[in-house]
Amino acid sequence: MNEAKEFNEAVEEKTDGVKEVLDSIDDNNVESDLEYEFPAGYYDKENGKLIKDFEIREMTGADEEALAGVAKKNKGAKIINKALERCLVRIGNMTEKSVGGIDAWRKIIQSLCVPDQDFAIAQIQKVSVEDEIESSHVCPECGQKIKTFFKLDELEVEPYRGETEQVELFELPRGYKDKKGVLHKSGVIRLPNGLDREIVLPVAKTNLSKGTTLMLTRLCTFDDGYPMTESVLREISLKDRRYLENLNKEMLSFGIDLSVDVECNNCGSVFKGSINSLSFQ
Repeated sequence: MNEAKEFNEAVEEKTDGVKEVLDSIDDNNVESDLEYEFPAGYYDKENGKLIKDFEIREMTGADEEALAGVAKKNKGAKIINKALERCLVRIGNMTEKSVGGIDAWRKIIQSLCVPDQDFAIAQIQKVSVEDEIESSHVCPECGQKIKTFFKLDELEVEPYRGETEQVELFELPRGYKDKKGVLHKSGVIRLPNGLDREIVLPVAKTNLSKGTTLMLTRLCTFDDGYPMTESVLREISLKDRRYLENLNKEMLSFGIDLSVDVECNNCGSVFKGSINSLSFQ
């Protein structure tokens, strides 16, 4: 009887010990090979909270079919949003289910800034297809067509050094004078997001200047409430336009650096080229 009692006590002690270990494990702290951090992060305006951690999953045949339908319509930016919408498992504690369904989840995906989207899509490609990117270039010296291959791991990721709210103040060199003679010069410009890219890219492909105008109207706001319309962007001086364009470029100088050195095997010249990280082939 004493031996049985001692045995039961020992089992209970072991069980309690195991239970304590299990209880001490926080599922949210279990690391996954598919967990990463955005360079800038998703800014939750309602709670004033910056969320940087996210998790992805590997693409499936169903994902490939869904993306092929979008690719057939030649909508490059929409492919990115669609891929992220399907393959981003969570952002912080947010999931498609927790935010109320696919429509709300899609808005969150579209609101991610462009460099964060590009970083996430590169990780999805890396685990789903391969970490090698095929890219085509044309030599500016001799016109030779060049096909090159780059490893995703070889691409540098520049850290984000901007504001948490992902905006910058601007002060136009000249400013815009409205019909009442009021001068508007200062305001705020934000980082472009996935929805901006989806809307602007088709326009920019046919007319780059019109695409720039449309993008800046979406990104810029005068601090006095005067609307930054396409008409305003067309009427301001080129100096003011270039100022806003350059400021936007500076804000986007983080995340995966998609610029690479390309060597022409025909004439030997070396030039800067850019690669497309989205290629689920």
